[in-house]
Amino acid sequence: MVLCVQATDAAIPKKQRERAAAWLENMSPHHAALAGLSADWGLECSELIRLLDVDARDPSQFKRLVLNWIGKQERLFMEGRILEEPVASHEDGSQLASATWTAINNLMECPPIVYQQRVKSFWHKGAKEEVLRAVDSVQVTCRASLDRLLAEFTDNLVCDLSLFDLSAWNQAQQGPPDIYDVFCTNTRRKLVRLLTALHRGGDSGRVRLCYEQILGAATHLVRKHKKELKSDALMDNRPLWASFLDSPSEVREVLGLEQRSAFEDLYHVYNAYSSGTSRTERNLGAAAKQLQVHCGPLDDSTMASLTFLACSPLEETSFAIRPESFQDEK
Repeated sequence: MVLCVQATDAAIPKKQRERAAAWLENMSPHHAALAGLSADWGLECSELIRLLDVDARDPSQFKRLVLNWIGKQERLFMEGRILEEPVASHEDGSQLASATWTAINNLMECPPIVYQQRVKSFWHKGAKEEVLRAVDSVQVTCRASLDRLLAEFTDNLVCDLSLFDLSAWNQAQQGPPDIYDVFCTNTRRKLVRLLTALHRGGDSGRVRLCYEQILGAATHLVRKHKKELKSDALMDNRPLWASFLDSPSEVREVLGLEQRSAFEDLYHVYNAYSSGTSRTERNLGAAAKQLQVHCGPLDDSTMASLTFLACSPLEETSFAIRPESFQDEK
């Protein structure tokens, strides 16, 4: 309507009127579909960013959340369901429409516009082909983005913390034996990567011991919290692991240990995670480096220092600064 007014208003300079008329003439279903698809894609991406930065605090769930998000985009954009008419989504019968569907629907319902003795019809015989051409172009961008996200994010160390995701353990244990075997193999691979980053090397004996203990603890926690794990809502796994590891009697009963578990240092890194995918790699490397500088080779005697280093809110550079009270005592 704005372009129509600008194209017909004699008070507007001729050059501006001609430009408005040209824009109006070139406006097509292809442009409307592109505008709607771009808006929907931007909204979906912003929701993923918010989910990882604000809503989700448990890093063990990040990989599952990203894979679920990728699956949603596959359905919406790659399968074309973003073009479908919305269905009632609320009790009052109101509908949630995509920007793509709204833009195309508004264009279809728009009556012809008369300007400069010309008639402009926005929806014409070849409109459907133009919309599909817009979808094809967006699918190229979507496919490239999803492939890169899948390759880069899911191969990040933060996604290896998914070995603490009890919902994933529960789902795998309920599936066929071959699926569960693959899950356990992938869990062991994640454990090797994490221990290698934390200890500057994945000792086979340590890996085997940690894997056996995590397997036993996860199986116990899944059985203990079966009811909570049935829900599809996001659930922070850290309190469940903390309650288990903070109970010597429960650890002794489940794992047969008289002392702390072998994977407790890895648990502290998981429990101290705050945000950002790169921070996990940095913290794991920084923890090992700082402890080696101040405490010597990593062994069981460095457990207290590791706990402080992993859980402290201080910056990495501040770990080399001793508190004034300690300096006075010295």
